[in-house]
Amino acid sequence: MSRPSKSFRRVQAALLGASACLVVAILVAMSLDPGTPDDWGVEWQRPVEMTVDGVEVDSDSAAFVVALHLWDQQGRATEWDGVVTLQLADEESVEVYSGELAVRAADFTTTRTGDLVDTVYLMRVPFSDIDRVTPRMAARPGTDLSVRATFTTGGETIAAEVRWWLEPVSVRVTSVAVFEDLGGVLVNVVLLDGNNWSTKRTGELRLVIEDSTGFVMYDRSERIVAGDFNELAFWDTGWLWYPSWVYFKDMRKSKDRLEGADGNGPGRCMTVHAWFSRGGVRVGEAGASPVATVRIPDALLMANEPPVPSLDAARWGLTGRQQSFDASGTADDLGTAGLTYEWSWGDGSLREVTDRPFANHTFAREGTYTVGLRVTDREGASSTVNSTVDVIRLPWTGPWDGWDDREGARSGGSDLMPDIGVLDTPMTDVVSRAR
Repeated sequence: MSRPSKSFRRVQAALLGASACLVVAILVAMSLDPGTPDDWGVEWQRPVEMTVDGVEVDSDSAAFVVALHLWDQQGRATEWDGVVTLQLADEESVEVYSGELAVRAADFTTTRTGDLVDTVYLMRVPFSDIDRVTPRMAARPGTDLSVRATFTTGGETIAAEVRWWLEPVSVRVTSVAVFEDLGGVLVNVVLLDGNNWSTKRTGELRLVIEDSTGFVMYDRSERIVAGDFNELAFWDTGWLWYPSWVYFKDMRKSKDRLEGADGNGPGRCMTVHAWFSRGGVRVGEAGASPVATVRIPDALLMANEPPVPSLDAARWGLTGRQQSFDASGTADDLGTAGLTYEWSWGDGSLREVTDRPFANHTFAREGTYTVGLRVTDREGASSTVNSTVDVIRLPWTGPWDGWDDREGARSGGSDLMPDIGVLDTPMTDVVSRAR
C-alpha cells in the first residue's frame, strides 16, 4: 500500500543530492509534516495482531498514555492507517472511558536499536476525558487500570486487552492455611470467567466451613471489593485471588477429634465451601476438594469429654459359675474405637484390662461384691461405674431343718432350698428368705 508519507520521504531523500536551491524547497516541505519519522527503509506489512504493551501516567499533562503495538504476519512490529477504539476501566472493573480515534501510519513512534526497528502507537487520554480518575488508577495504572483496544482497517478488526476482567461464572477455593499464632484461617478464593481465567468483581462472598462429620463450624457472608483482590501480574493479564480471613473467635468448636493413625485419616479435618453472588444472583459454587481441606487445630476443638460408661450385669450369681459383664453401652465424644476397659472384681483377684467392652469372671466364695469398671478414651480421659453382685454358694449347705445331705433330697416339705435346676423364684427372694 502506497502512502503519501512514504512517497514524500522518498522525494525528500532524492532532493538531498540535488542543487542547493532545492534544499530550501526540501526544508519547506519537511516543515509541512514535522512529525513524520524516519522508517529506515522498512516496508510495513498489514497488521494481523494487536497488543497493549503498557500504561503510564504523564503527570505533566495529566493524562494516561497507552502503548499499542500492531504486528504483521511475521511477528514484526508494523504501522498502518486505521481506527483505534479504546476503553478504560477502574480497579472496580467499572468502565470510565470509551473513545475512538482515526490514526495514520505516520502517527506511530518508530525507533531503531541496532538492526531492530520498532514502531508503537502511543494513545494519550487526558484525565479530563475520563469519568473519574481514582487514586489507585493514577498511582498504579499498570496494575489497577484495565484496557481494551481494537484496531480496524479495511473492514477487518483486531483486538487486545490487558486486565479487562470478565464476569465470573464460577468460584474456587484454591488454598486454606491455618495460622494458630494469629488465631485465624486464611482462605484464598478465585473467581473464574467463562474462559477459566481469574477475574474480579465486587459482590458477596459466602464461606462455609464444615468438619468431617458435617458439623458447620462457620457460615458467614462478607462484601468483597474488586479493588481488594491480590494480583500476580503477567505480560498482558494476571492471576487474581481474594484473601479472606476467618478468625477462630468467629468459629464454632468441633468435636471431630479423631483422625487416622498416620494423621491423614478422614477425621479431624475441616473443609471450606465458597459461593459468590452479585446483584442477588449466585454466579458460582465450589464444593469440597483436596486443596480446600485442612487439619483442625487444637484451638478449634472442644475440650475432650470423658467417656460415659455403662455396665450391664446380673445382680446375683453362684459360686463357681462364670458371670458375664457387658459395657457395650458406653459412649464417648471421640467414639468407642480405641477405648480401654479396666475391670476390678472386689474379691481380691487381679484387675483385668481389655480393649473390648465384655468380660467374664468367676467368684469363688459367696458374698456381696462391688464390681468396678474404668473406661479410658484415646486421649486419656476416663470415668468409672460400679455394680453390686450378690453371690451365693452352690450346692446350698447349712443347718436347715429337714435337709437331707443326699444330693437332691429334701424332707419335711421345706421350701428353703428348691431344686436349682428348676429355680422359679428370684434368687434375691431366696436369699432374703434364707436370711
